[in-house]
Amino acid sequence: MAIKETSPSATRHGWPTISLDNRAIAFLMLILLCIVTAAINPAFLSVSTLFDTLRNLTVIGIFGMAALIVMLTGGIDVSFPAIGAVTAYATIKYFVDNSIDAPLIAIYGVAMLLGGSIGLINGLFVALLRLPALIVTLGMSSLLYGFSLFFLGSQNIFRVPASLSSFSRTALMTWEDVSGRTLSLHPAVLIFVGVCVLVGLMLHYTIIGRGLYALGGNRESARRIGLPVKTIEIFAFVAAGVLAAMAGMTQSMFFRNANPGAFSGMELDVIAAIVLGGASVTGGRGSVAGAVIGLTFVVLLTSSLVLIGIPAAWQKVFVGAALLLGVGVAGLRATRAQAFAPIPFSRMKG
Repeated sequence: MAIKETSPSATRHGWPTISLDNRAIAFLMLILLCIVTAAINPAFLSVSTLFDTLRNLTVIGIFGMAALIVMLTGGIDVSFPAIGAVTAYATIKYFVDNSIDAPLIAIYGVAMLLGGSIGLINGLFVALLRLPALIVTLGMSSLLYGFSLFFLGSQNIFRVPASLSSFSRTALMTWEDVSGRTLSLHPAVLIFVGVCVLVGLMLHYTIIGRGLYALGGNRESARRIGLPVKTIEIFAFVAAGVLAAMAGMTQSMFFRNANPGAFSGMELDVIAAIVLGGASVTGGRGSVAGAVIGLTFVVLLTSSLVLIGIPAAWQKVFVGAALLLGVGVAGLRATRAQAFAPIPFSRMKG
């Protein structure tokens, strides 16, 4: 996030102008949302709201990291909700139907292996056949939901493995509010934090991470400097599949059930939130911090509308309008910056 003073040549009427990047705009929108909600309903400023926000942010946040990795390459993955729902449902169904009392890490591992395999298929289609990522993942999403309904069933599974059920009841910390009610923060929040840290380190300190930015910035230039473009692109989709499966299993753990149609329609909110946080749909730009800010804004906006008393039927309208406003402001700024950019001397000569 950057708030910077421009050079004297960019001043207006003798006063320096202030330039805000997309993350700064999203952060200011987040702060404004908190101030307005707290003014309308002071109950917003409570430990309960904090715990609920962190819990709600866990699943959508992991999905957001999956979408961000692919978006950095210049592609858009809309299959991550279907991967999360179907891999969690298939994994839980397998362990329950076969009465296998597996440890938690094995359940997550199987789901993530399935998610990575599906991501690999997406990556091969996009990288080797040069098909548009949006079309490939849209087809994969439809295929997965259809496969699940036809072969796995359409009924929710309410009996999950014992280790999953036991983990859902654990608490990282507890808090007793003024009314005597005990609030708990689930340790799955640490999964989300760990994912954010690992993705951030990967993006900034590994060759693959820098390659993701290079691929999204200019594919041909990335190839010319010797980067394994196809390998990097496939890696992005495999990583997205693994993270999507992790998010899906975490959701099933929270609610102690598996829904084959879960997360339908979530992809648009997640992608819009990431763009609000500064990522570019054409690739080459984006960050973990920006994505977290954008996703937090979406989560808080939804919970704030409930506290304010906005009917559920209108909540999607407000969320969509807020995202359009934030993305629109960022797009307008980018357009104006390009319009007022100085013309290179070489172009003036030609």
